[in-house]
Amino acid sequence: MDFRSILEEALEAWSYTRAGVIEEARSLPEKDFGHRASEKSRSVIELLQHIIESGLLMSGELSRPDGDFRRKSYEGLLIEYARGISGMRSKRRSSLRAWSSTSFGMPALAIASESSAMSCALLCSPSPSCR
Repeated sequence: MDFRSILEEALEAWSYTRAGVIEEARSLPEKDFGHRASEKSRSVIELLQHIIESGLLMSGELSRPDGDFRRKSYEGLLIEYARGISGMRSKRRSSLRAWSSTSFGMPALAIASESSAMSCALLCSPSPSCR
């Protein structure tokens, strides 16, 4: 596939990867969503929630012309962009939300111009990082 921009290529890769994760989640029995590989690891549902929250947070902040991941705490950014995700406890709700979060996050980035989406943002380090 030929891409017109690096942003378009990134959005395509994001969409493909998200769809694969959703399909994997849909193939798991509901009873396995609470499974943890070890005491220190996240459960399946917690991993899905993390993926959804991260996608919403990243797309939300990167689509801002003044993107700055330090303007709020990590928890503050999650409240702004991904409110209610951590409360999902069922396979059905999580996979539906994962799918809709793809739809939510991608247009925010797609609407952002190539120059603003690929400009520098303040991440967690003190110096700006180019997107």
